[in-house]
Amino acid sequence: DGRFIEEIGYYDPTKEPTVINIDGENALITEGTAQYGGNIGTPDYIKDASVNLKAGTISKGKATSNDNYNGGGNIFAYGWNEEDKTSLQINLTGGLVTEGEAYHGGNVFVRNHVGLNIGKDAVISKGYARSMGGNIMPFNGPQIVSEGKITEGTAAYGGGNINIGHSSGGKSYFTMHGGEISYGTVTGKGSSNHGGNVRLWDNSTFTINDGYIYGGNLTNDGGHGMIFRDFTLPALSSLRGVSPAQEQR
Repeated sequence: DGRFIEEIGYYDPTKEPTVINIDGENALITEGTAQYGGNIGTPDYIKDASVNLKAGTISKGKATSNDNYNGGGNIFAYGWNEEDKTSLQINLTGGLVTEGEAYHGGNVFVRNHVGLNIGKDAVISKGYARSMGGNIMPFNGPQIVSEGKITEGTAAYGGGNINIGHSSGGKSYFTMHGGEISYGTVTGKGSSNHGGNVRLWDNSTFTINDGYIYGGNLTNDGGHGMIFRDFTLPALSSLRGVSPAQEQR
């Protein structure tokens, strides 16, 4: 009879900026394949947009390209290259993004001046990068703010969960206000394969205000669970090296 069963979100290209909104618990975007952004991708000609995930699941997307400057198995966002323009916003306030695969940024790859907000109810997990950033990789200018759970990512060469920056790109920013980054793994055997949980390039910044980082794993002897090259710790006492369950209060 033409009636819909359940409203799980909407896409409105007539708004300025364009809006993609996913807010139904039963929403499922899965098993997409593309050169970049297997499930959701913003092409380089749509730089004024808002993508909002409040509930539901984005899973098992695959980005097939081995391009060194793009990726994102589940989500790919390409923003303005000019520093004064950050109108492309990705807001993951809830829901699950999981099991994506890409060359860089197994689950999420954001390029140029994109804002990525990861809320306390959001989970990004089990991404696989054939190169760097098992779950997330920002490249050339993005600003990421996280209070969510980023966990169980795997990368071949660096940043089991998160790879921040790249030698070929401009400065990227990651600010952690809470949540956790946990159980990332780097599988490469070379001595330059670093950062079981986080790999930070010296042209980028990682700021930690609160949260937990733990359980990073490497399969080589030449790296570390986390690599910091240029970072700030405004509240060192709030950074805990153990899981919440282990913490002694």
